Amino acid sequence: MRTLIVLAWATLLGGLATTASAQAAQRPLTGTVSDAQSGAPVPATQIHVRGTSFGTVTDGEGKFNLKVPEGAITLEVRRIGYKPATVAVAAGQNEVTIKITADVLRLTDQVITGQATTISRANSANDVGSVGSQQLTEAHAATLDNALQGKVAGVEITQNSGAPGGGMQIRMRGVTSIFGNSEPLYVVDGLPVSNAVTSNGLNTITMGGGDNQDNSVNRIADLNPNDIASIEVLKGPSAAAIYGSEAANGVVVITTKRGSVGAPRFTFTQSFGTHELEHKLGLRRFASVADAEAAFPHMSADSISAWFSESGGFQDFEQQVYGDKSLSYSSNLSVSGGNQNTQYFLSGLGMHDNGIQHGTGYDKQSVRANLTQLVGDKLQLQVNTNLIHTLTRRGISNNDNANVSPYVVFSATPTFYDFRPVDGVYPRNPFLSNNSNPLQTIALLQNPEDVFRFLGSVNAQYTAFTTATQSLKGTLDLSIDHYNYNASLYSPPALYWESADGFPGTTQDGTSGETRAPIAFTLAHTYPSPSNSFQATTSAGFRRGYDDINTVRVTTTDLLAGQQNIDRGANVGATQNRLLVRSFAGYAQEDVLLFDQRLFLSAGILGQKSTNNAQVNKYFYYPKVAGSYRFQSIGPFNDLKVRAAYGETGNEPTYGNKFSTLAASVFQGLNALQLGTVVASPDLHPEREKELEVGVDAGMFNSRVALSATLYQKNNTDLLLQSRLAPSTGFGTRFFNGGEIRNRGGEASLTAFPIQGKDLSWMTRVTY
Repeated sequence: MRTLIVLAWATLLGGLATTASAQAAQRPLTGTVSDAQSGAPVPATQIHVRGTSFGTVTDGEGKFNLKVPEGAITLEVRRIGYKPATVAVAAGQNEVTIKITADVLRLTDQVITGQATTISRANSANDVGSVGSQQLTEAHAATLDNALQGKVAGVEITQNSGAPGGGMQIRMRGVTSIFGNSEPLYVVDGLPVSNAVTSNGLNTITMGGGDNQDNSVNRIADLNPNDIASIEVLKGPSAAAIYGSEAANGVVVITTKRGSVGAPRFTFTQSFGTHELEHKLGLRRFASVADAEAAFPHMSADSISAWFSESGGFQDFEQQVYGDKSLSYSSNLSVSGGNQNTQYFLSGLGMHDNGIQHGTGYDKQSVRANLTQLVGDKLQLQVNTNLIHTLTRRGISNNDNANVSPYVVFSATPTFYDFRPVDGVYPRNPFLSNNSNPLQTIALLQNPEDVFRFLGSVNAQYTAFTTATQSLKGTLDLSIDHYNYNASLYSPPALYWESADGFPGTTQDGTSGETRAPIAFTLAHTYPSPSNSFQATTSAGFRRGYDDINTVRVTTTDLLAGQQNIDRGANVGATQNRLLVRSFAGYAQEDVLLFDQRLFLSAGILGQKSTNNAQVNKYFYYPKVAGSYRFQSIGPFNDLKVRAAYGETGNEPTYGNKFSTLAASVFQGLNALQLGTVVASPDLHPEREKELEVGVDAGMFNSRVALSATLYQKNNTDLLLQSRLAPSTGFGTRFFNGGEIRNRGGEASLTAFPIQGKDLSWMTRVTY
């Protein structure tokens, strides 16, 4: 470390001398940057004079104006979505025209290798899936996880139900844990955000068997897909190890849109449409009254005849319940722009996604403000804020042991029976003991979920020095993610099935609040050789995690008629669950580009401690190594890369696994505490995940076709398991580490751009 500091100071003094000499003799340089194929101007292109600190960004018309040193110079030109270019400018030349070529396969995109380090996709040693903003919004999707479906190989996205508002599960490269966390980590603009699932309390009336069967929404659905510039999916431990044990199941890195130099640019998009039931399961039709009587011999023949006549012989229950075609709409307005020192992006969203089940829907309002500010010539600040409100009405679906959800009722009710109300009164269903009528349930049951959420982050990047041969940058990330969730359940006594438990009427008020406040700092030193054939990046830093959750639920049954308040019933019960997790991790990493930047090597190690482990001050270490080599112009391939990566990471015990809880009790008429039935091993620690992946990436037909193939093997050891204990021990369940899972797989994707023009583009992708 002392050698590095001495080297940094020596280079800093040399860099200052070089800069002072360069500033003594300067000349103006103007120019334009345009698309090589269409000739259209390319705004927001970065122009940098190699070996100096001189640089600028093109305006909305692709023009730039820059002071440059006297003598011959070389300009480095970069723009997202285009291949980088170098342009030689002769001594005395004051004007230049630059044409850049679109990178249709996005090989020049920067993918993450560390907390504050990146590498171009062309050199990446991992199979990193990428999805651009256009791919996320070209088809309607109410939530972000909906928009990701089918776009990344090796990522399985399943929907918990068809109810509006999300409720998705993402699995990367198969099953990695039995009782531990299995969801990936989401990182938005450097902020690890919550994807918590909070129970809406529906299990209180469906008796579904647990809160995890309550048809709940995960919080990543809150984000506005229109605000997203790009998504990177880090699938394996070797790619995800930089984020510690939270990344054991992969990482979804989300970058939101930012402003660029130029006049304000306004974008307004609006969509309207309806949803309809895509596929019916099908319901039995009874050909005649006699057919119906034969099927239900225990029912009165006169009743069956009357029902058959009144209903017309067939009622389409599915259409009656799931036939809502009310209008859905989405309006999104954004404005961006700025100058060389300040760039901004503002957006607003108003959306209503109507459910096909009557009485259901999903509403979202979102406001985002992103600001990039250059302070002097060394400090850059990026401030990101996002305020979100969502209102979800999902109705009843999924698991149900009380015979109240529609399809459960359908299965027990013949289609010659009519659920529709007569003179405002819903008929009682004689085919179920609780008389459940799904149309009455839809009309009377209320279960809205209301969320207010704030996401905020500040990224401060300070460039200590930059010379022709090296640079030193420090990056500090401060962020906060906070939401308030409220679920209000009201099942009135008038519902026929409410009296089945002897306590007609149920009301419930559930609130949950979560605050995440992580901090990360990274110091990165980069040394590029003068010829740019060799580059080394050394980085080190730390990340502190903080997660605080408080959930309270009050349930009241046997309500007074017409009352919804939680204090207006005979039986009132309350539960509370509080979680607080702190973690700290430090890491170091070295990235090297060799042989004219064709060979990429990377190695790093991360050490982490967490309060979820039995030994809260013990560090667990996770190494990673990776490498790739690019061949050019081999047979039909204009670019061919082979790669391999190995990494380890951990999956922490979930909160509360390491201790026995104290439960409320009453002893001899006095309030008391009772020891819970769960006990944990004194050395409970994270699961260990080790993964090796090898693959090949190829570009053909002038990079209009890209093929990627990967083989991997994951070994998960020290699994978090549960075992039953003998009653004589005084406990019922024990948490411990043991067992192993081996997971092998292969992934492949083929991306092609048959047409890429100014007015028409066609992209197609196949994933396996």
